[in-house]
Amino acid sequence: MVYAWRYRTRTAALAFVATMLTLLIWTAGFVLEILSVGLRAKIFWANIKFIGITFLSLAWLMMVLDYTGHTGFKRFLPFLAVIPIITNILIWTNPYHHLFRIHPTLDTTSGPFPILVNDYGAWFRWVYSPSSYLVFFATLILLVRSFVFSTRAYRRQTVILLLATVLPLLTDLLYTVGVTPIPNFNLTPVVFSISGVLVGWAIFRFRFLDLMPIARSKLVDVMRDTVIVLDEKGRLVDLNPAAQTIFGDAFRDLIGQPIAAVWTDRQDLIDILMTDTALQAEISLGIGQDVRFYDLSLSLLYGRRRQIAGRLIMLRDITALKQAEGAVRSTNIQLQGANEQLADSNQALGAFAHTVAHDLKNPLSVLLGYAQLLEEQYAELSSEVIDKIVHIIIKNGNKLTRIIDDLLLLASAREEKASLTPLDMRVVVASVLNNLAPMIEEYQAKVTVPDVWPNAIGYAPWIESVWTNYISNALKYGGRPPRVELGASTVSAPTTGTMTRFWVRDNGQGIPSQDRGKLFTSFMRLEQTRAMKGHGLGLSIIKRIVEKLGGQVGVESEGVPGKGSTFYFTLPLKADAAPRASSDDAHAATARMSQKDKK
Repeated sequence: MVYAWRYRTRTAALAFVATMLTLLIWTAGFVLEILSVGLRAKIFWANIKFIGITFLSLAWLMMVLDYTGHTGFKRFLPFLAVIPIITNILIWTNPYHHLFRIHPTLDTTSGPFPILVNDYGAWFRWVYSPSSYLVFFATLILLVRSFVFSTRAYRRQTVILLLATVLPLLTDLLYTVGVTPIPNFNLTPVVFSISGVLVGWAIFRFRFLDLMPIARSKLVDVMRDTVIVLDEKGRLVDLNPAAQTIFGDAFRDLIGQPIAAVWTDRQDLIDILMTDTALQAEISLGIGQDVRFYDLSLSLLYGRRRQIAGRLIMLRDITALKQAEGAVRSTNIQLQGANEQLADSNQALGAFAHTVAHDLKNPLSVLLGYAQLLEEQYAELSSEVIDKIVHIIIKNGNKLTRIIDDLLLLASAREEKASLTPLDMRVVVASVLNNLAPMIEEYQAKVTVPDVWPNAIGYAPWIESVWTNYISNALKYGGRPPRVELGASTVSAPTTGTMTRFWVRDNGQGIPSQDRGKLFTSFMRLEQTRAMKGHGLGLSIIKRIVEKLGGQVGVESEGVPGKGSTFYFTLPLKADAAPRASSDDAHAATARMSQKDKK
């Protein structure tokens, strides 16, 4: 008992101490009762003895409840203690009512010493004794159940506790029915002392207070995973408390119902649950307004003849894991897109370096060379030569300006956010043709423009740049003389919906099919166009601009000289009810654009 007190913070230790204490009181009272001679003395020590006897069954039950893990039943112990308390009160007040003993006497003939004959009354026979035996039988049931369901490592401990319970219980039953070696002499305290020795041996041999089985039912009850047990017909037999998260507060009311009646709209899930093979799968369940994901594990329960007797289903909530996987997947997609953009940017950067090394170097070299010539020989040069040099400097300066403006426009199309407004395409195209008038005159080109333009929305300054690039390319790479046709139509597609398609058609040599995919790449120039002035930025700028406005670019060509090519871009269609931009607004917008292609 002293050893157990050292471990009083552990499960069942205090209950074991209480058991040993009641047994000590019983044994001490029993010994002193035997040593006493007179009737009054024997009755006194017998009353002391019954203090231990009456509470021993409760202490033993409390120890077994702790050992088997059924600690929830300990809340009923105060109610069970009512009978022992009343019994002790009746014992000490027995002379006034004789409910416990009717007429106690001394037996001096049955043994070597006088024995108290209690002659028990109605309370002992009909209340206390049956209740005490019921408590001990309850401990037996708990221990037998623990033996059946516990692992081999704990069964030896359980067997010892069973013996420690059965031996004194059997001895006391024999005494009650009058079967004893010595008449009227109860050997139960002696046998209980042996039980105490057995439990003490279990403490030291099997670490009884250190290692105790945990009730498997308790483990299931505290599991965070939902446990569902079905019988062979698919009826709900058991649910653990975690099932409340799936079935709601009334989940206990579902016991006995077919699982098909619980999930009436999930025949796919019923088919999984009623399969005849063990399996594991991922499922989703609608719970309230949310959708939860579960890892389902199905195990089959077999009867004695190996027939399927039921199914054990465990559902582990993996919603957080699925959400994390989705977030990782989304992040990976974003990273992949960012990597692709970075690769494109690196490719553009390499092409840009090539352009800087070639296209910018030549005009800069010309500028510096003629500037040094003017600085060193200005006084010696004639006015005609000076005018020619100035013209060359201006021409190369304009070329640098065009390249820089295109680069700035390319950067702005990448970074800036444009406000989409209704476009008056007649005004926008008129402004572009006005800016390109010198070039049109130089090439003696014929430009055809439709009388009516369909509606569209966009950003006028950027759209003016698109037309400028398309038309100037048609002039430079068209036939001789160039014939340029502008037009528009309404198109629809499953992915983009209804759009307005604007196009520029020339009469040039056309573009081979293998080269069309390269046209809208930054700093890319086709072999057949290298003789013409340019730097390969224009079409890549158009692509970025139009895509940022929600449209697409493209080219159509048969690759046959004289049939030319058709370059187009699409813009979102504006409804007829939308207000149109005024001519003044369009002119104000286009005035902000660089007129780099004019020269």
